[in-house]
Amino acid sequence: MRFIKNFEEAYGSFHPTFYRGTYSQALTDAKKELKFMLVYLHGDDHQDTDDFCRRTLCDPEVVQFVNQRSLFWACSVSTSEGYRVSQALQENTYPFLALIVLRDARMTVVARIEGMVEKRFLMDKLNLVITDNEASLMLARADRQNRDLNQSIRQEQDVAYQESLRADQEKVRRKKEEHERQEKEQEEERNKIIEEELHREVIGYMVC
Repeated sequence: MRFIKNFEEAYGSFHPTFYRGTYSQALTDAKKELKFMLVYLHGDDHQDTDDFCRRTLCDPEVVQFVNQRSLFWACSVSTSEGYRVSQALQENTYPFLALIVLRDARMTVVARIEGMVEKRFLMDKLNLVITDNEASLMLARADRQNRDLNQSIRQEQDVAYQESLRADQEKVRRKKEEHERQEKEQEEERNKIIEEELHREVIGYMVC
């Protein structure tokens, strides 16, 4: 992404790990992985942007916190995608951060941080909101684990049923083969008896 390249040229390579993909893809992955998603909208020309990136966003404690606790997606509002996301999130100023998490089966904005903030305020705010919303993620994880368990049980039952069905079909096949073998042997025995009787009759006729 061009934004990541431009960001690293301006502020270096030490920063929260950027999600490499679209906003929609990031939302999908955060939902699938049951993670918090932190969105950063970068206002290139805003007076506080440079200070925020250097002093707050790229601070080692912030970097570690964000990487450990969330999926991080960022974009410049000067790009078409950044502009669309800014219209959806309706920020008032920059720097702008939004924390999004799965609640009631929907990805929901649970925190908005706007304007220049110091690292301690940012981390305290994010930590508080994450703690307040962790229960919803725990519930979602439990629901997913329950669904996965039920699905696994159904799959195991299906496998057991298919194995039982194959075993029954094999029994029927073997029984049929045994029945056909016995009929063939009986038929051969009958034919043998008939041939022997005919042979005796022919011999008797020849003798007479």
